[in-house]
Amino acid sequence: MVLPLRQVIENPFIDKASVEGALSSFSCERDIDVQNFLKDLAVQFERDQQAATFLLFNDKASKDGHLQLDGYFSLALKVFSFEGDISNRTKKRLSGKTDNQVPAYLIGQLARNDLTPKGTGAKLLELAIQYIKNAQAYIGGRLVYLDCKDELLPYYTSKGFQFIQRNPDREELNQLYIVI
Repeated sequence: MVLPLRQVIENPFIDKASVEGALSSFSCERDIDVQNFLKDLAVQFERDQQAATFLLFNDKASKDGHLQLDGYFSLALKVFSFEGDISNRTKKRLSGKTDNQVPAYLIGQLARNDLTPKGTGAKLLELAIQYIKNAQAYIGGRLVYLDCKDELLPYYTSKGFQFIQRNPDREELNQLYIVI
């Protein structure tokens, strides 16, 4: 079951204590930044409408009356800036324009709980892309990107993402894209 964090925040009938317990029990030792985003920043980003976060709860545990957070992803609309020697032809292929800055969908955070089996991340990525495609049907756009550390390059490239450039603001991150 996927719940938008905004729905959790705004719905008076959802047991906030159970949800807060599920959020606080979320663990992602591989990347403390994504763990901390969920626990410390996701609610504020929702309230400020900077990003939308979606929570994947375990269906089996939910049937047993427990909330187990299997993972989450956050999406945002951003301006993507092409840096360096990226050709106009490449820019046009990716965004439909030759501008150095183009609107894009950002998969800002994506993580599975350490307690969940491998494969959950792939499911989260598929869900994120599907949500973006749903938005695309209403507002257009075609470029999707994310930032990742070097060790995650093989994972995302195996899922169809391609390297475009290093993040100009955080050199330790790679920017990868797909066109939808």
